[in-house]
Amino acid sequence: MWSPQNGTLDVLTRPLAGGARAVVILNRSGSTVSASTTATAAGFTGGAGCTYSATNLWAGTTSSTTGTITASIPAHGTAIYRVTPSAGCSGSTDLGQITGANGQCVDDSGSGTADGNPIILYGCTGNSNQQWTLPGDGTVRTLGKCLDVPAAAPRRAPTST
Repeated sequence: MWSPQNGTLDVLTRPLAGGARAVVILNRSGSTVSASTTATAAGFTGGAGCTYSATNLWAGTTSSTTGTITASIPAHGTAIYRVTPSAGCSGSTDLGQITGANGQCVDDSGSGTADGNPIILYGCTGNSNQQWTLPGDGTVRTLGKCLDVPAAAPRRAPTST
């Protein structure tokens, strides 16, 4: 999954074998930056006493964290980690942005949590209202709410070209 953090950083994650995840932080700026992301942003659901082993794949070093992954990344550089949860962690879920027409993202308008809040296409920001999860129960969710089509929504038959 891809999650732009701001105009400078992008974070990409991908599930790996054994419950681990690849976490890549891209620095698009012209100077060194201190960057961080969280295990939650990488798709881990955590749990009481959960810790993670974060292996820096460039340096070959491993550190332990309770959730924050931090790196100093040179200009136009990349940090790549293999993040592995400890036995006390509860699991993971797929999450990230859904990109639509013209590269815009599916957005929970105004970060609303009321039932029926509009879902729109909006410029990708990386904010939580553009982070969608697939929790494994057949739903697509953001901010704790399910993506749904109102009963009154117009129905269109598929078209062929």
